[in-house]
Amino acid sequence: MAERAIPFTAAATGSADGVSMDTPARGSIWQIAAWPETFETIESDLAKVCGCAAPGPGKALETLDGHLLIRTEPLKWWVLGPDGAECPLTPNPEDGVWLDMSHDQVSIALTGPNAAEILKRMVSIDVRDHAFPNLSFATTHMHHMITKVLRRDDGDTPRYEVMVMRSYADDLREITQHHLHHFGH
Repeated sequence: MAERAIPFTAAATGSADGVSMDTPARGSIWQIAAWPETFETIESDLAKVCGCAAPGPGKALETLDGHLLIRTEPLKWWVLGPDGAECPLTPNPEDGVWLDMSHDQVSIALTGPNAAEILKRMVSIDVRDHAFPNLSFATTHMHHMITKVLRRDDGDTPRYEVMVMRSYADDLREITQHHLHHFGH
């Protein structure tokens, strides 16, 4: 596997009143997709190999081995694990496909009681607790970028991982730092 360099040209850190920004370790990202006629088979196989029920649309679940299984689209799932983790399910081409997305996505995490206040200024989804609880996932837009948001709380502290394609790493960093800078002013 090719070595992944840090995608940001400057540190992706910062803080404001009740929110901090950092760069979480990305690890491995595997995308698994089913064909419409094989959806139930792939979903069942994923649940079996991951040791948990397959999550519904826009939801994530922790697997028995500490990975995160996310239903990202109607026929697709992502599996997030540590660096070097193998894809837990490699379907036959007649059933579905799998793809290593580890080099494709970068993320910035917003953590703290005011994390949703910053995030709602940048994305067009409702990130309030009742609409976007812990282990929720959505695809949206931020400025000119297709953006994925994963809520993955740190205990009782809200934490949102905002992901974009690697080529937009610095755009994500600059936009987020800009909003942090102006938060509360």
